Amino acid sequence: MDTYAVRGATRKMTGHYRRPGTRDLYCGRPAGTKNTQGATLRGWKMCTACVKAEAADRSAAEAVAAEHRETIKDHAAHTSADRYIAREFPAVADLLDIEARHAAELVTEAEATDGTWRGEWIGERTTATAPALFDLPTEQGALFA
Repeated sequence: MDTYAVRGATRKMTGHYRRPGTRDLYCGRPAGTKNTQGATLRGWKMCTACVKAEAADRSAAEAVAAEHRETIKDHAAHTSADRYIAREFPAVADLLDIEARHAAELVTEAEATDGTWRGEWIGERTTATAPALFDLPTEQGALFA
């Protein structure tokens, strides 16, 4: 990783790390020019605040990357399991597909009519006081299609 001097510094014997995407150093000062060549000189040192802050930032980024890798790995495992079932057990795959479609239809229907006047009216087929408007559910559903 490149090290930088503080902008306007006369002596460039201390290396600093620059925050990615900014013109500031991790220690809060403005970044100057790169000074990686100074690492070979006697008396060279690194800014302690920059080293600690960069290490903490790097470990946080690695934790996020590891979590992302786990998510991708889980998704790949599910996808490969689905492909295996479809290849080795087509009847089971068809049954699972039918069940998934049926569950999706139930959820869609419940969300479409939940808490609406249409949901209450369509749900009532016949009551003692008022008969349904249509005899066939397909005609009743076609009214709102």
